[in-house]
Amino acid sequence: MVAGQFDRPASIQGPVSAVLLIHGSAPSDRNGHLPAGLRGHGTIYRDMAAELVARGFGVLRYDKLCEGASSCPRNRIKPGAIAIAAWKHLAARKDVERARLYILGFSEGSWIAGKYYGQFRLLAKPAGVVLLANVHGPGTIAAIESPILIVLGDREKKLESKGELALRAFQRAHPLVEAGLFVAPMADHALCDHTREVNWKKAGGCVFQPKAWSVMMDWLSRQAAQPVRK
Repeated sequence: MVAGQFDRPASIQGPVSAVLLIHGSAPSDRNGHLPAGLRGHGTIYRDMAAELVARGFGVLRYDKLCEGASSCPRNRIKPGAIAIAAWKHLAARKDVERARLYILGFSEGSWIAGKYYGQFRLLAKPAGVVLLANVHGPGTIAAIESPILIVLGDREKKLESKGELALRAFQRAHPLVEAGLFVAPMADHALCDHTREVNWKKAGGCVFQPKAWSVMMDWLSRQAAQPVRK
Protein backbone atom coordinates (compact mmCIF):
# COMPACT_ATOMS: atom_id res chain seq x y z
CA MET A 1 0.00 0.00 0.00
CA VAL A 2 1.23 3.46 -0.90
CA ALA A 3 0.11 6.20 1.46
CA GLY A 4 -0.21 9.84 0.52
CA GLN A 5 -2.30 12.96 0.91
CA PHE A 6 -4.15 15.50 -1.16
CA ASP A 7 -4.10 19.12 -0.05
CA ARG A 8 -6.26 21.86 -1.52
CA PRO A 9 -7.07 25.48 -0.75
CA ALA A 10 -9.88 25.69 1.77
CA SER A 11 -10.95 29.08 0.41
CA ILE A 12 -11.88 27.78 -3.06
CA GLN A 13 -15.22 26.16 -3.65
CA GLY A 14 -15.48 23.65 -6.48
CA PRO A 15 -12.80 21.91 -8.57
CA VAL A 16 -9.23 23.25 -8.61
CA SER A 17 -6.16 22.89 -10.81
CA ALA A 18 -3.93 20.19 -9.35
CA VAL A 19 -0.32 19.01 -9.32
CA LEU A 20 1.17 15.56 -8.83
CA LEU A 21 4.59 15.63 -7.17
CA ILE A 22 6.82 12.76 -8.33
CA HIS A 23 9.87 12.19 -6.14
CA GLY A 24 13.50 11.90 -6.97
CA SER A 25 15.31 8.59 -6.40
CA ALA A 26 16.07 9.22 -2.72
CA PRO A 27 14.01 7.16 -0.23
CA SER A 28 11.83 9.98 1.06
CA ASP A 29 8.36 10.34 2.49
CA ARG A 30 5.63 12.67 1.22
CA ASN A 31 7.27 15.63 2.98
CA GLY A 32 10.77 15.03 1.66
CA HIS A 33 12.25 13.57 4.85
CA LEU A 34 15.20 11.29 4.16
CA PRO A 35 16.81 8.56 6.29
CA ALA A 36 19.25 9.60 9.00
CA GLY A 37 22.48 10.84 7.49
CA LEU A 38 20.80 12.27 4.37
CA ARG A 39 18.72 15.20 5.58
CA GLY A 40 19.47 17.79 2.88
CA HIS A 41 16.32 19.35 1.47
CA GLY A 42 14.38 18.61 4.66
CA THR A 43 10.70 19.11 3.87
CA ILE A 44 10.93 20.09 0.21
CA TYR A 45 7.75 18.32 -0.94
CA ARG A 46 5.74 19.66 1.97
CA ASP A 47 7.07 23.14 1.20
CA MET A 48 6.21 22.78 -2.50
CA ALA A 49 2.71 21.64 -1.62
CA ALA A 50 2.22 24.53 0.81
CA GLU A 51 3.12 27.17 -1.77
CA LEU A 52 1.11 25.53 -4.53
CA VAL A 53 -1.96 25.34 -2.30
CA ALA A 54 -1.47 29.02 -1.43
CA ARG A 55 -1.48 29.70 -5.19
CA GLY A 56 -4.80 27.89 -5.63
CA PHE A 57 -3.68 24.38 -6.59
CA GLY A 58 -4.56 21.02 -5.18
CA VAL A 59 -1.47 18.85 -4.60
CA LEU A 60 -1.08 15.07 -4.41
CA ARG A 61 2.08 13.71 -2.81
CA TYR A 62 2.92 10.31 -1.40
CA ASP A 63 5.35 8.30 0.71
CA LYS A 64 7.71 6.12 -1.28
CA LEU A 65 7.62 2.39 -0.52
CA CYS A 66 9.08 1.55 2.90
CA GLU A 67 8.92 5.23 3.91
CA GLY A 68 6.39 7.09 6.04
CA ALA A 69 3.06 5.24 6.17
CA SER A 70 3.64 3.22 2.98
CA SER A 71 4.13 -0.51 3.25
CA CYS A 72 7.33 -2.37 2.39
CA PRO A 73 6.28 -5.30 0.18
CA ARG A 74 8.66 -8.10 -0.69
CA ASN A 75 7.92 -7.65 -4.38
CA ARG A 76 8.57 -3.97 -4.94
CA ILE A 77 6.35 -1.93 -7.24
CA LYS A 78 8.32 0.17 -9.71
CA PRO A 79 8.31 3.94 -9.06
CA GLY A 80 6.74 4.54 -12.48
CA ALA A 81 3.80 2.28 -11.69
CA ILE A 82 3.25 4.10 -8.39
CA ALA A 83 3.27 7.48 -10.14
CA ILE A 84 0.76 6.26 -12.73
CA ALA A 85 -1.53 4.96 -9.98
CA ALA A 86 -1.27 8.33 -8.21
CA TRP A 87 -2.13 10.13 -11.48
CA LYS A 88 -5.13 7.86 -11.98
CA HIS A 89 -6.32 8.69 -8.48
CA LEU A 90 -5.82 12.41 -9.07
CA ALA A 91 -7.64 12.39 -12.41
CA ALA A 92 -10.61 10.56 -10.89
CA ARG A 93 -11.17 13.06 -8.09
CA LYS A 94 -14.32 15.15 -8.33
CA ASP A 95 -12.67 18.18 -6.71
CA VAL A 96 -10.05 18.77 -9.45
CA GLU A 97 -10.26 20.21 -12.95
CA ARG A 98 -9.36 17.28 -15.17
CA ALA A 99 -8.16 19.63 -17.94
CA ARG A 100 -5.78 21.42 -15.54
CA LEU A 101 -3.68 18.63 -14.09
CA TYR A 102 0.10 19.06 -13.94
CA ILE A 103 3.12 16.88 -13.22
CA LEU A 104 6.11 18.15 -11.27
CA GLY A 105 8.85 15.54 -11.51
CA PHE A 106 12.09 15.94 -9.56
CA SER A 107 15.19 14.17 -10.99
CA GLU A 108 14.02 10.53 -11.25
CA GLY A 109 10.52 12.00 -11.23
CA SER A 110 11.35 13.91 -14.41
CA TRP A 111 12.46 10.66 -16.03
CA ILE A 112 9.18 9.00 -15.00
CA ALA A 113 7.20 11.92 -16.44
CA GLY A 114 8.75 11.31 -19.86
CA LYS A 115 9.20 7.55 -19.82
CA TYR A 116 5.56 6.92 -18.91
CA TYR A 117 4.03 9.99 -20.53
CA GLY A 118 1.87 7.87 -22.85
CA GLN A 119 0.30 6.09 -19.89
CA PHE A 120 -0.30 9.35 -18.04
CA ARG A 121 -1.96 10.76 -21.15
CA LEU A 122 -4.29 7.77 -21.51
CA LEU A 123 -5.68 8.60 -18.07
CA ALA A 124 -5.70 12.41 -18.47
CA LYS A 125 -3.43 14.51 -20.66
CA PRO A 126 -1.12 16.61 -18.46
CA ALA A 127 -1.74 20.32 -18.97
CA GLY A 128 1.94 20.92 -18.28
CA VAL A 129 5.06 19.15 -16.99
CA VAL A 130 7.83 20.63 -14.85
CA LEU A 131 11.10 18.71 -15.32
CA LEU A 132 12.95 19.70 -12.17
CA ALA A 133 16.59 18.54 -12.27
CA ASN A 134 15.74 17.13 -15.68
CA VAL A 135 17.44 13.88 -16.73
CA HIS A 136 16.12 13.71 -20.30
CA GLY A 137 18.37 14.45 -23.21
CA PRO A 138 17.41 15.23 -26.81
CA GLY A 139 16.75 11.57 -27.57
CA THR A 140 13.95 11.04 -25.06
CA ILE A 141 12.33 14.34 -24.17
CA ALA A 142 10.07 14.48 -27.23
CA ALA A 143 7.96 11.66 -25.75
CA ILE A 144 6.28 14.43 -23.76
CA GLU A 145 3.62 16.31 -25.75
CA SER A 146 2.45 18.81 -23.13
CA PRO A 147 3.98 22.21 -22.34
CA ILE A 148 7.23 21.76 -20.42
CA LEU A 149 9.53 23.73 -18.18
CA ILE A 150 13.07 22.39 -17.73
CA VAL A 151 14.83 23.56 -14.57
CA LEU A 152 18.50 22.76 -14.02
CA GLY A 153 21.39 23.95 -11.89
CA ASP A 154 24.38 25.44 -13.68
CA ARG A 155 26.59 22.75 -12.07
CA GLU A 156 24.53 19.95 -13.62
CA LYS A 157 26.52 17.22 -15.39
CA LYS A 158 25.81 17.17 -19.14
CA LEU A 159 24.10 20.53 -18.75
CA GLU A 160 23.94 21.29 -22.47
CA SER A 161 22.40 17.91 -23.32
CA LYS A 162 19.77 18.08 -20.58
CA GLY A 163 19.15 21.77 -21.14
CA GLU A 164 19.55 23.56 -24.45
CA LEU A 165 19.80 20.46 -26.66
CA ALA A 166 16.81 18.81 -24.97
CA LEU A 167 14.80 22.01 -25.36
CA ARG A 168 15.61 22.25 -29.07
CA ALA A 169 14.71 18.61 -29.62
CA PHE A 170 11.36 19.17 -27.93
CA GLN A 171 10.69 22.29 -29.98
CA ARG A 172 11.49 20.48 -33.25
CA ALA A 173 9.10 17.66 -32.35
CA HIS A 174 6.35 19.93 -31.01
CA PRO A 175 6.75 23.38 -32.60
CA LEU A 176 3.35 24.61 -31.41
CA VAL A 177 3.77 23.51 -27.78
CA GLU A 178 5.18 25.91 -25.18
CA ALA A 179 8.59 24.98 -23.81
CA GLY A 180 10.92 26.79 -21.46
CA LEU A 181 14.33 26.35 -19.85
CA PHE A 182 15.74 27.92 -16.71
CA VAL A 183 19.31 27.34 -15.53
CA ALA A 184 19.73 28.34 -11.91
CA PRO A 185 23.03 30.02 -11.02
CA MET A 186 25.27 28.51 -8.37
CA ALA A 187 23.14 25.36 -8.12
CA ASP A 188 23.83 21.62 -8.45
CA HIS A 189 21.71 18.69 -9.66
CA ALA A 190 19.55 18.79 -6.53
CA LEU A 191 19.19 22.55 -7.09
CA CYS A 192 20.94 23.29 -3.80
CA ASP A 193 21.91 26.95 -3.52
CA HIS A 194 25.72 27.06 -3.44
CA THR A 195 25.81 30.67 -2.34
CA ARG A 196 25.18 29.04 1.06
CA GLU A 197 26.84 26.12 2.80
CA VAL A 198 25.61 22.77 1.45
CA ASN A 199 25.67 19.94 3.99
CA TRP A 200 23.52 16.88 3.28
CA LYS A 201 24.04 15.53 6.80
CA LYS A 202 22.39 18.59 8.30
CA ALA A 203 18.65 19.20 8.35
CA GLY A 204 17.98 21.92 5.84
CA GLY A 205 21.59 21.67 4.69
CA CYS A 206 20.48 22.08 1.09
CA VAL A 207 18.52 25.28 0.53
CA PHE A 208 16.62 25.14 -2.75
CA GLN A 209 17.90 27.76 -5.20
CA PRO A 210 15.38 30.60 -4.70
CA LYS A 211 15.17 31.80 -8.30
CA ALA A 212 14.54 28.27 -9.56
CA TRP A 213 11.78 27.96 -6.96
CA SER A 214 10.03 31.15 -8.05
CA VAL A 215 10.40 30.34 -11.77
CA MET A 216 8.71 26.95 -11.47
CA MET A 217 5.94 28.27 -9.21
CA ASP A 218 5.25 31.24 -11.48
CA TRP A 219 5.25 28.99 -14.56
CA LEU A 220 2.64 26.67 -13.06
CA SER A 221 0.49 29.64 -12.04
CA ARG A 222 0.66 31.07 -15.58
CA GLN A 223 -0.23 27.74 -17.12
CA ALA A 224 -3.26 27.34 -14.86
CA ALA A 225 -4.45 30.86 -15.75
CA GLN A 226 -4.45 30.15 -19.51
CA PRO A 227 -7.52 28.95 -21.44
CA VAL A 228 -7.88 25.18 -21.53
CA ARG A 229 -6.08 23.67 -24.53
CA LYS A 230 -8.02 21.24 -26.67
